Amino acid sequence: MERNNSIMIPIFDGKEYANWKIRLLKYLQFKKCQEVITRKILSTDDKDKWMEKDVQATNYIYGAITNKQLEYISECETAYDIITKFDTMYLKGTTSLQIVYRNNLENLKLKNYSEIDSFFDEFEKSVNELKQAGATISENEKLNYMLRALPSEYSHIGDLLDVLPKEERTVDYLKNKIKIKYLAQKPQEKSAVPDKSNAFKAETKAAPNSNLCFVCGKPGHVKKNCWYNKGQNVNNNNYRGRGHYIHRTRGRGFNRGREFSRGRGRNDSASNTQSEQNNFHTSVIQSNMTSSVYENKPNKNQITWLLDSGCTDHIINKDEYFEKSVILKNPVKVKVGDGRMLEATKVGDIKLYFPVYGSRTYVTVRNVFYVKEMKANLLSYARITDKNNTVVSKGHWAKIYDSNGKVMAIAQKEESLYRLISYVEKSEIQANTSKSVLTVKEKLHRTLGHVNFKYLDIMCKDQLLEGIPKEIESEYMKCAICIENKMHNLPFKNNRRRAEDILEIVHTDVNGPHNTTGYGGEKYFVTFIDDYSKLAKVYCIKSKDQVADCFIEYVNAVQNLTGKMIKELRCDNGKEYMNSKMYSFAREKGIIIKACPAYVHELNGTAERYNRTIMDMARCLLAEARVNRCYWPEVIKTAAYLKNRSLANTIVKKTPYEIFFNKKPSIK
Repeated sequence: MERNNSIMIPIFDGKEYANWKIRLLKYLQFKKCQEVITRKILSTDDKDKWMEKDVQATNYIYGAITNKQLEYISECETAYDIITKFDTMYLKGTTSLQIVYRNNLENLKLKNYSEIDSFFDEFEKSVNELKQAGATISENEKLNYMLRALPSEYSHIGDLLDVLPKEERTVDYLKNKIKIKYLAQKPQEKSAVPDKSNAFKAETKAAPNSNLCFVCGKPGHVKKNCWYNKGQNVNNNNYRGRGHYIHRTRGRGFNRGREFSRGRGRNDSASNTQSEQNNFHTSVIQSNMTSSVYENKPNKNQITWLLDSGCTDHIINKDEYFEKSVILKNPVKVKVGDGRMLEATKVGDIKLYFPVYGSRTYVTVRNVFYVKEMKANLLSYARITDKNNTVVSKGHWAKIYDSNGKVMAIAQKEESLYRLISYVEKSEIQANTSKSVLTVKEKLHRTLGHVNFKYLDIMCKDQLLEGIPKEIESEYMKCAICIENKMHNLPFKNNRRRAEDILEIVHTDVNGPHNTTGYGGEKYFVTFIDDYSKLAKVYCIKSKDQVADCFIEYVNAVQNLTGKMIKELRCDNGKEYMNSKMYSFAREKGIIIKACPAYVHELNGTAERYNRTIMDMARCLLAEARVNRCYWPEVIKTAAYLKNRSLANTIVKKTPYEIFFNKKPSIK
C-alpha cells in the first residue's frame, strides 16, 4: 500500500498536455475512477457513486495542475468538463497554435544552449508540439528549421547537405555533423577568435623556398615557363576570351579619365590599378530567415546573372530594377567579345535578395552599368571580392561568402557558365518611376494626380493655376502607371441637354461596394457633380441608406455658398435615390429628380465617367504612394480635390474650381 500511495502525477503547467493526460488516465484507472473523465453520467448509472468518483477525480486533477491552469477551469463543475476544456485548449489542431509552435521553432538557436543534447531535446520537443497541434511537418522542413538554428560557423554543414542525394538528407545525418563540429570546437571555446569554416577552401602546395611567378603571380613555375608568355606579349593591349572593354574619357562625374580592360586579358597600366581600387563593390544588408522554401519559379521580379571573372564591372540589361540610378551625360563605351561597341547609359544600385538554404540574403549591388543591348546580366568576380568577399568554385557549384564566412549567394554551373538567380521585391520595381531627375512635365503630371497630358499642356499654356510654369517639355510621354490603371471601354454618346449655369443640373451616382473596407468602415462613396462647372463633392459612406443624408448636406452647403438653387438631379433608379426621404426633400426644395431607365447607366454618363476618373486617379496614387488599401476613402477624396483643380471637359478653358468659385486655384 505504501508503494501504491507513492505514485504521483506530474504537475501540468501548459506544456506536453498529451503526455500528461496519458499519465492522468492511468492514475485514475488505478484509483478506479477514470470513467468519469471519459463520458457524461447516464440514466443507468448510480448517481451517488458517480458523484463520489467525480469528486475524487476532480481533486486528483486539481492537485496535478498549476494555479494558472486552475484559473482556466475554475468554472468547470465536473471532471469531464475539465478534461474537455483542456482538450479544446491544448489538443485542438488550430491554426493559432500551429503559428505559435512554428514561431518557437524559428526562435530556437544553438548558441542559447550550453550542451548540444539539450538543444536536440528542445528541438524534438518543439516538433512534437507542432504535430500535436494538427500540423504536418516533413523531413525537409525539419532540416530547414534546424539549419536556421545554427550559427554562422556551422554554415559549411549546409554545403555538405547540398551535395548529398535527397534520400540521404535526414535530420539524423545533420545532427551527427553538428555534434562532430560541436565536439571539435568545444576545446577551443575560450579562444577569443573562433576558427572559420574551411569548406571548399583550395590550398596550393608550393615547393619549399620557391618564389612566385613574376608574370601570373602563381607558384610552381618561373617567368620563362609561364604560359602567359607563349603566343602573346604580357604588356600588350590584346584582350582574351569573352571579355568586355570600357573606354573612359576625361571629364567629371562617372566619366573621369581612365582606361581599363573588361575581359580575361591583362592591362598593367597605372590607370588600371587606380580603377580597380576605386571601383564598384557588393555589400550585404541583412539575412532574413523567414522563408522556408526556395523561390525558383521565374517571374518578372527575377534577375538571372552570370558570374564572370573577366568582367571588371557589373552590367544589367534592364533599368527597371534600379533602386536609384544616374543618367550618364557621356555614355560609357563597352566593347564585347564579338568586337561590337555598346553604350552604358545609366549607373546605379540594385537592392535584391538571393535564396540561400531556404532563407533570403538581402544584398545591394552597387554601381551597376545599364547596357540595353547586352544579352546577359553579368556579376563581376573582381567587384564582388573588392570588400573581402570570397568566391569558391568547385564542380557544379560556386558560392559567394561575405567577410564573416557567411554564404551570400549560390551559383549553379550550366553549360560551362555559373548562373545565379536573384529576386527584386515587387515594391522595388518602379515602372517609369526612375529615381533619376524627373522632368517638370512628369512632376506636374504626378502632383495633379496623373492628370491627362493634353489637359496639362493647356493648363500650363493658359496659366489656369497659380504658380504653374508657362512652358514645359514638349516631348510625347507615356506613364506606365496610367496605362496599367486607366483601361476603359469606348465612350457612349449622350444627347441630353447641358446646363447653362452652375447648380442648374447636378449628377450623382454611388460607387461600391468595395472589396476593401475603409479604415472607418466605409464600403461605398457617392459623388455629386455640377453639370456646368464639373465641380464635384465626394462622400464616403458605410451603406447606401446614407445617400439621402449626404444629398441633404450637399444641397444645404452649395446653396449656402452660392445663393443659387439646384433645379434638377440626374441619377439612376436605385433605391438609394427612389425613396420617400429623397422625394420629400426634393419637393421641399423644388428639385426635379430625373432617373435614367433600368440597365441604361450610360444615360447617367457624367456621374459614371467621373467615378471612373477618380477611381483611375486613386489607383495611380495608391500604386505610387504604396499605402495600405484600407485608406482608399482618403485617397478618393484627394483625387476629387485634385480633379476640381485640373482642367475638365467644360465649356470654357478653366478649372472647375475657378468656374464655380470665380477664383483661380493655386498649385503651391
